[in-house]
Amino acid sequence: MDVFSTFQYQTDDTFTSHPAVTGKDLFQAVANSKYLIAFDNSAPYDHYLPSKAYLYTSFTKPVIAFGDNERSALRDFFQ
Repeated sequence: MDVFSTFQYQTDDTFTSHPAVTGKDLFQAVANSKYLIAFDNSAPYDHYLPSKAYLYTSFTKPVIAFGDNERSALRDFFQ
């Protein structure tokens, strides 16, 4: 799994850490991706929609959500 972040993660066989990307590079990274994994947890983000949800949806990429958020803005967005 590719992780793009300003924070450098320790990588292994599961995760590959990349520097954060913006602009044209971001669109290329999304176009080359297979899906988005969104961690949809409750407090303090009870009704928070990750901006990446719009981006990945516009590229018709699947969004996989994990979390315990009963007031999920992500779920509302897709309904």
